[in-house]
Amino acid sequence: MSSLIETLIKKDRTYRRFDESVAIDRLQILRWLDVVRQTPSARNIQPLKYIIITDEALCHEITELQHWAAMLPEWDGPAVGERPRAYLLQLIDTDIAPAARFDEGNQLQTLGLLATDAGYGVCIFAGHGKGEITRRLDLPTHLSINAIVAIGKPAEEVILEEARSPEDVRYWRDEEERHHVPKRPLSEIIIEPNKPKSPLLYLLSVGLSAALISCGGTKSQAQSADSTGSESAERRTATPFSADSAYQYIQQQVAFGVRTPGSEGHRATAAWIEQKLRQWGYEVTLQRFEGKDHFGKQASGTNIIATRTPEGADRILLMAHWDTRQVADHDPVVQRQGEPIQGADDGASGVAVLLELARQESLNPSGKALDFVFFDLEDGGQSEDEDSWCLGSQYWAQHPHQSDYKAKWGILLDMVGSQGARFYWEGLSREYARPLLSALWQTAAQLGWGDYFVQANGGQMTDDHGPVIRYRGIPCVDIINFAPNRATGFGAHWHTSADNMNVIHMETLRAVGETVATTIREDI
Repeated sequence: MSSLIETLIKKDRTYRRFDESVAIDRLQILRWLDVVRQTPSARNIQPLKYIIITDEALCHEITELQHWAAMLPEWDGPAVGERPRAYLLQLIDTDIAPAARFDEGNQLQTLGLLATDAGYGVCIFAGHGKGEITRRLDLPTHLSINAIVAIGKPAEEVILEEARSPEDVRYWRDEEERHHVPKRPLSEIIIEPNKPKSPLLYLLSVGLSAALISCGGTKSQAQSADSTGSESAERRTATPFSADSAYQYIQQQVAFGVRTPGSEGHRATAAWIEQKLRQWGYEVTLQRFEGKDHFGKQASGTNIIATRTPEGADRILLMAHWDTRQVADHDPVVQRQGEPIQGADDGASGVAVLLELARQESLNPSGKALDFVFFDLEDGGQSEDEDSWCLGSQYWAQHPHQSDYKAKWGILLDMVGSQGARFYWEGLSREYARPLLSALWQTAAQLGWGDYFVQANGGQMTDDHGPVIRYRGIPCVDIINFAPNRATGFGAHWHTSADNMNVIHMETLRAVGETVATTIREDI
């Protein structure tokens, strides 16, 4: 015989169609949240907060923003009369913590159980219309939407069943519109170390599970849908971007050798970038300036500026740095710490993505007024002297190629090519360019790149966007790989001899390139 909690867990499913005539009392939801707040919390910091929405018009707006069933592409979502009557927005207070990995699951499961016990059902979404909802509700910047929960009286039959094979786990609807959700058998989720899994064991398990349901269970116990309720963001079509081309552009830069000030590789790379841009029809300006290298010696730098539609207003600024660091000062091998780095990721990846964006723009113009700026002498700084970094952007921001230069907004790309890269909300970006930040991360989620673009606060970076914000007043977002669990805040290859082609990952380049290419065609 099943216990009360076991029965309740099996009944707590994802529902996508509701009886819209049945309202939900706000006080009912408040009672649930009073229980939810008492669930365990990592370190007991309790960073999660909630907004209750029962206004009918606003509920309808949120319903239209959601992608209701990724595995049922022919279904457009709940029709009039089937829509949820309430929503809960689960928020992370980023002033308390950047994420709530364990808390969010605890609380969402508890909420689902409480709703089920009261005769209601939920559907949990992640990444659907967060930016638009944030703007609609005028949420303060420290509150980030983590999950969107639809609540209503279930108006569909959901059947929980055993998966017939390890691959057969897609939910589906039968001719009577009943919703079927296959679950993997117990034998598949239990791992016996050092023992190969037997296909026969899988088949036996399926038979055993079926026997248990038929002999000891009831229909209500065998019913229900998938337990997560979390769907991918509303899918969009990406603006074309070739990760293959970007990868080749990185290879070419690395082949030139280190791009430190005054080196042969430095001169060859500058000429190559200029040649590519002119080949694609851009107006190119070379801005010469003087600065200091890592060792405090005089160094000559060159900012490379490429312009598309020079007469256009509402300009968009796209940036990266093209030099490499003179010392691998974070290399684990002490003997190598005085050597320059190849900079496949730290420098070359941002340049490569910008070049491919420029190439695609020449093939399929967006009509936007674009400026691509490749900064020099970014990476020669001393840790104790913040102003020793980003010399090229400092110079350009105070002496732009056009004296009255203005741009609507800007995007900086830095270390955007490594495997496992994660892009968090950078501090200055969050403070000065929140609408653009929201648009970029929402676009990434809609394109399927939400794992790369993490919707949580990262650190505040000393990077090329800083002078542009400070001296030109242009709102800028820094897309930069951030590793919150490392002392440096960056990947293990940062400023080491390991920053070579081995760390570059084609999918990371595609995620960044498609996200930026698609976003720049929007009206933000």
